[in-house]
Amino acid sequence: MARRRAAKTIDELLARARARLPDRPSPTEALHAQANGALLIDIREDDQRREDGLIPGAIVLPRNSLEWRCDPASEWRHPAITRRDLRIILICNEGYQSTLAAATLQQLGLIHATDLDGGFTAWAAAGLPVIAPAAGHHPPGDRQSDAQLLPLPVLPLPVLPLPVLPLPVLPLPGVDSATDLNPAQGDTQDGTIP
Repeated sequence: MARRRAAKTIDELLARARARLPDRPSPTEALHAQANGALLIDIREDDQRREDGLIPGAIVLPRNSLEWRCDPASEWRHPAITRRDLRIILICNEGYQSTLAAATLQQLGLIHATDLDGGFTAWAAAGLPVIAPAAGHHPPGDRQSDAQLLPLPVLPLPVLPLPVLPLPVLPLPGVDSATDLNPAQGDTQDGTIP
């Protein structure tokens, strides 16, 4: 008989995930890690990136395909993900979603996967480099720039084969499909049966 696990609150899940991560770098530490070869991966929603801007050099991967794009054994992996010992720092808006995602990457064997403490909001508040969004929208702490936001890369998503199931042919009540629906038997041009 299988044992039921006790339900956890989101705060408990978050605390457990953070306890598994090797460290959660500050924005300045993440910038230095990037300079030393760490991969920054932005998992924020498209609207958040358009509104607030991008971190230069960060890889943009949608959250819904993150595990497939980061698993070195996956045929859909991102070209930069070549081995399990890479230092990967995930970035969401405030550092919650990215914590849970980094814990999942840890389960895939990416032993140095972690997330940015405070997320993009902390990065921008620290005054670190940001590629400014489109005219009229400015990242927090950067009110001088009016540069155009670079187009977001479109990455192919995994295509999983779906089974093809035969559809049953059900007879219509009171209709003899062999004769009543045969155009040679007098169906009208508009497709109704006379």
